[in-house]
Amino acid sequence: MIEAGPDYPRLEDLPPELRFGQAEGDVIPATHLWDLEGRFTRAQELRPVARGKVVGGSGAVNGQVFLRGLPEDFDAWRRAGNPGWDFASLLPAFRAIEADLDFDDHWHGRDGPGGVPRGRPRPRLPGVRGRQRA
Repeated sequence: MIEAGPDYPRLEDLPPELRFGQAEGDVIPATHLWDLEGRFTRAQELRPVARGKVVGGSGAVNGQVFLRGLPEDFDAWRRAGNPGWDFASLLPAFRAIEADLDFDDHWHGRDGPGGVPRGRPRPRLPGVRGRQRA
């Protein structure tokens, strides 16, 4: 894989606009974005589209949500001829990447690198719109 833009090997090196995964295109430094525009229909005017020009690509500049796919979707992949891609086979990998802050059971991991908070207010960066969940 070839990435474009700067790399930040340590979390503390990331610019604050990228560090918390809550930034929107209007607060992300232009050096971290491709100069792209798009629209859903021809009737709409072109608008900026935030696509990441940084190691991690667009996932580094778009808001982040931790969400697993549905078990039946993974099971369909196995039935389509992809052994090892069923939900039961993937569950250990899901658990291994989670540091779930609310659950420690068969379905959720506790010691992985990815924090999974639920419903806790988090600080918003300046310029980020929207409501926080209570």
